[in-house]
Amino acid sequence: MTHAFPPTKVLVACDFSSLGRGALAYGAELAQETDAELILVHVAEPISPDLPPGAKPTPARMRELLADRNGSIRDQLAEDMAVAAKDFTNWSDVVADGEPADTIARVAMERNCDLIVLGSHGRSGVQRLLLGSVAEGVMRRAHCPVLVSR
Repeated sequence: MTHAFPPTKVLVACDFSSLGRGALAYGAELAQETDAELILVHVAEPISPDLPPGAKPTPARMRELLADRNGSIRDQLAEDMAVAAKDFTNWSDVVADGEPADTIARVAMERNCDLIVLGSHGRSGVQRLLLGSVAEGVMRRAHCPVLVSR
């Protein structure tokens, strides 16, 4: 399988950590230099409404909660993007639910990305065994090259 180089679409996985922000800065710079489209993806935590035991939120309430959560995430992505590359406008965002590695790889495929950029915490040994490695999972599942930043 061949991939465009320089890339035309770069996906950056954003988790709002310092390592994730470093990956965003790198991905944004690469996208600017190569005139590529930049796609920021954040895999969100599931919503757990504060309800009494056994109660279920209405569909309308769940839509409201999702809209609020996604709006807050998009605001944070825009703030991070303004810091990483304030004059770069060729970017979009995706807020998705799911298992992070699967979701990042799926979004990259759906958006026909040529490159995925993400940060890694560099865990090893027992920590990696217990916590898993999103970066490793993305590398195993991705259809395109993956650049891991530490």
